[in-house]
Amino acid sequence: MLQTITIDQIKEALNQFNRGQKYLYNTLTTTIKENQTNDVWFIHLLDELRDNVDLFENTNEQFLDFLQVVFLQIDWIKLSKTVLDTFGAFQINLISCNTKHAQRYLSFLFTIFTIPEISTNRLPLHDFAHETLQHLVLIVPLASTLLCPIAEQHFPFMTKEINVQITYVKNLLRSLSYLSIQRSRFLEIILSKLLRLDVHASRQDIIRVENSNIETELVFSLEQLDTNDNNTKGMKLDQADKLDCLMYVMFEYIISICIENGTVNYEQTKSLFRDLLSIFNKILLPTHDSSHVQFLIFYICSFHTDFSDEFMNNCWKTFVSPSVSMTFRQASICYLCSLIARAKYISIRSVLNITQLMVDWLHAYVSTTETTSGNSNPNRHLPFYAICQAVLYIFIYRHQEIARLPDGIETVLGWRIGRIISSELNPLKYSLPAITHRFAQLAR
Repeated sequence: MLQTITIDQIKEALNQFNRGQKYLYNTLTTTIKENQTNDVWFIHLLDELRDNVDLFENTNEQFLDFLQVVFLQIDWIKLSKTVLDTFGAFQINLISCNTKHAQRYLSFLFTIFTIPEISTNRLPLHDFAHETLQHLVLIVPLASTLLCPIAEQHFPFMTKEINVQITYVKNLLRSLSYLSIQRSRFLEIILSKLLRLDVHASRQDIIRVENSNIETELVFSLEQLDTNDNNTKGMKLDQADKLDCLMYVMFEYIISICIENGTVNYEQTKSLFRDLLSIFNKILLPTHDSSHVQFLIFYICSFHTDFSDEFMNNCWKTFVSPSVSMTFRQASICYLCSLIARAKYISIRSVLNITQLMVDWLHAYVSTTETTSGNSNPNRHLPFYAICQAVLYIFIYRHQEIARLPDGIETVLGWRIGRIISSELNPLKYSLPAITHRFAQLAR
């Protein structure tokens, strides 16, 4: 067995390998693997490689492939910080000579991000990966352009174990402390993966599998979120369990950014809110049957009325925009309705203001259809039916607060809902029976 390994030996091993002689090649890989916990030996090898990086430019890709095969066989968790730092210095030196090596090494670092923690403490390996990544993007600006594709490529499949998924998401979020310019894109990558889990773990599936008396509607009273409760029971549906854990990680991240010493940091929260709102418009609105991921933006809306107002205005502008597809318009009004009907932090005055906008739109729509023909096809009026149901839904869940206002009943009477529901469009026919039945009870 070889006691030391030199560049010349590696080159000779590759030459023999090309001629069909694999003995020396296999001997080298075995020697490296067996000596990986020998700090002195391994550091000597890395120093040898670092001192000869100029030779790499005269070597074909097979040499780099050899290194990759060898390094993938190493149990990186067992390596000391000294060895890790030496390896990082070698890679930085290599990339500094030629940036073409950056993608290969970045891919290696993001692979490290998937290695689960073996205890509640951080892995030194993760610290090494973050320190090296931070150094790399400083000395090689080109590396920043490669980050997002690589981050998405290495995101664990949703069939992977939950600890792998959690570890990777935590590491992506941790990297944002020094890759702030990538935050919106990294968050989009994370939320798109959460959405895939979400649509594969619908509320109906969760309720069916859990076989419990879970309410069919989610009441998002998130003010009492306990970030110290790590004893959440696992769920029986695998996708739901993963989604639950990853949502918890995201809530923790939101709190870490937005809350300082028990107080909301307005500017930091506003910046994160804007990122999440942009992602909401880009990937949440087009996604059918999302039941949970939107609660991330609902939660951050609870930190200040500016954020909830901006979110509601965003949804309303999307709905009334003639250039937006019918599907997006319906989705936006559903999210808006869900928020203002059930979120306790939305004041009743805000509820009435936004509902008044909806009612005014409905009356204008009815007036327009009264003067036109061809109203028999309900598919032409889906936004109308969606917003009409939204008004009924809001009234059902906020009617008690409305009734307590001095002008509450008068305001509701001013909506003239009777004109809307008795119009030729017959909206009650296309509303959910449970909503129409409950509204009829309250209207009496």
